Amino acid sequence: MSGSIQTMMLGGALLAWCAVVYKGQALWRYPANPASWAYWAGFLALALTMTLLMPPVTGWIDGTAGITDLSYLIGDAAALLTCWSWLVCLYQLNKPDRQAAGAVRWFGALVVTALAFFSLRFSIAPGQVQHRLSADPQGLYLAAYRLIFVGIIAAHMAYFIVLLRRYAAEAQRPTLRLRLHFMTVAAGLIIGFALNESLRILRFPSPEVISAAFALAAVLAMVVGLTFGHRLDRLYRAARQYRLYLRLYPLWRALYPLAPDLSFLAAPSLRHQFWPRDDLGFVICRQVIEIRDWAIALHSFQLPSMGVQDDAREAIGGRYSVDREASDEASQLVAALRSWQDQGTVGEPGDRDPAPAVPHSYRNPPAPDTTDWRQEARHLARVAQHFVSLQRASATLADTRRNHRGIGIEGPGR
Repeated sequence: MSGSIQTMMLGGALLAWCAVVYKGQALWRYPANPASWAYWAGFLALALTMTLLMPPVTGWIDGTAGITDLSYLIGDAAALLTCWSWLVCLYQLNKPDRQAAGAVRWFGALVVTALAFFSLRFSIAPGQVQHRLSADPQGLYLAAYRLIFVGIIAAHMAYFIVLLRRYAAEAQRPTLRLRLHFMTVAAGLIIGFALNESLRILRFPSPEVISAAFALAAVLAMVVGLTFGHRLDRLYRAARQYRLYLRLYPLWRALYPLAPDLSFLAAPSLRHQFWPRDDLGFVICRQVIEIRDWAIALHSFQLPSMGVQDDAREAIGGRYSVDREASDEASQLVAALRSWQDQGTVGEPGDRDPAPAVPHSYRNPPAPDTTDWRQEARHLARVAQHFVSLQRASATLADTRRNHRGIGIEGPGR
């Protein structure tokens, strides 16, 4: 085993032992949960497997027991128990699945039978460690030994993928689906390890370092998928909040000049756009409140006939028809903001000359039917998306008409 392969194996072993310690804390808190026991046992068996692959540990076990190759048998048994333990864990998470229950029993019997066959190595091929196909009986046995070993692992992983895809389709939480996808990737990588090992057993030219890389990547994906659920949840929620904040920012920035002294947030700037000064939850809540307040202040600059031209709506494509409510609200804000800017005076909107009276129902359009400000924020994020598109389309049309008038050509819509 080369130095690079030993380094990879050591990295995988350290990751697995860290997972054993980390998940052991959860097991201490919830000792009556059988799924947690199977979960932790799988990581313990994986850590033992990766540790026993290290030549110093292998030599120490064989020397202490006085039985050559005992460490190989223990390591292979631990690898198979890793797969079976995690199969039990998946079953415990979804107990009514009778198909999975039958698979647990079938795979368990397969593992026990394989270990009985593996124990024959002490009498058939004592002291032999090269699992390569050859014509002599010892070479045939060791090749069959290794092919059965990697075949059982690959069969476990293939069934894992079937179960994980089924559970991911039923999962409601996005972060749970993400964890299941990590586990699916890990299972696929282990299948890659098994295929590469099979090629090496059959004497195809395939480097051992490829198997080590597959194993290390699989352990990393499995550790991330199975041990960092809460951190993935927090990271996912933080990413969604940040994305919502960025979507709201263009609309909030456009309305900010209406009453900057009333805003609780930092003045618009490139730095504050990407690095908000306050907590994201507070910032988003304030964005929603201030956008709604400024939209109300703009009502006196709106008329029922005001809005962005139909040709500007056509310029933004099919998004208008998909979300008409948000697009109409954005259209009214674009037109009212333009009317306010055309006044050319300084001060609050209320300080301007009052606009012609408009019906009360138009002046105070009902907010979306929700009491959740987060849902309101998501609605305003869609409004902001249309607002930016309509502003750009309107500006482009205005420039086109201005240029046409400058050269004496009648612009569109005239």
